[in-house]
Amino acid sequence: MIERLAVIGNSHVACLKQGWDRVAEEFPSIRITFFAARASGLLGLGYENGRLVPRNKAVGAALSATSGGKEEINLGEFDALLIYGAGFDAAIWPDKHRFSLQAQQRALRDSIEGTTCAHILGLLKNRYHGRIFVGHCPLHGLKGPSRPSDNTIYHQALVRIQKEILAPWDARLIPQPEETIVLGARTDIQYCRGAVRLSVGLANDGHGFDAEDRTHMNGDFGELWLCNFFRVVETGEFVDESKIWKWLAFPRVRSWLQKSLGLLGRKNAYVPQYARVARR
Repeated sequence: MIERLAVIGNSHVACLKQGWDRVAEEFPSIRITFFAARASGLLGLGYENGRLVPRNKAVGAALSATSGGKEEINLGEFDALLIYGAGFDAAIWPDKHRFSLQAQQRALRDSIEGTTCAHILGLLKNRYHGRIFVGHCPLHGLKGPSRPSDNTIYHQALVRIQKEILAPWDARLIPQPEETIVLGARTDIQYCRGAVRLSVGLANDGHGFDAEDRTHMNGDFGELWLCNFFRVVETGEFVDESKIWKWLAFPRVRSWLQKSLGLLGRKNAYVPQYARVARR
């Protein structure tokens, strides 16, 4: 059970903050504090006595603006951390036979090395003993068909990312919600519309992105992502190499299970019963 969660990341955290503003009242037992800076700003974080602290004024100002006044992250205040975005893209190949194993392994390492995500995980290693979750940057937006997407390759990629990249950091990978994915490895473009800039105390806080932007997502996406996150954490359906997960890689099996459990669509989305109350 998660009661005190810190969400740490870059500009992609904005969509989660928007989503949380919509559904926070449905989860009265969960408290979320957001700590974010645009681009790779959180590379300016360091570690001191159980706290992630800013190494410059700009980072401190961004943390304060996104968290509601906290200029550092006191790890002891949280029973779980979610690192979201932070430069970490999911390495997905359309055909595993198109690249050598060495090339794939190199791409996996490149997807994390030098990123803000890796920097934060390094600061936490052997220092933070709560649960650590990681959400990759949203898949790029693309207009796709309305029919259900075959996400087999995406899920296979997540298994490798969990095993080869995140397991050594004692972190758990959280997948992007199924209903947001089109063509197996892209985000439905509808979730790009209306995306806004992370509010960090600058003049363009909350302004929209250029119409051509396909990397940042809106509050609808953030709402779905958080509800999916709560579901995964409660049910333990994490990315791994278990037999169940391999079966879920087949779209027909996954679709049947989702329909059986009523998981398709936001209105019927499953969320933790211990936390949720009915909307008024």
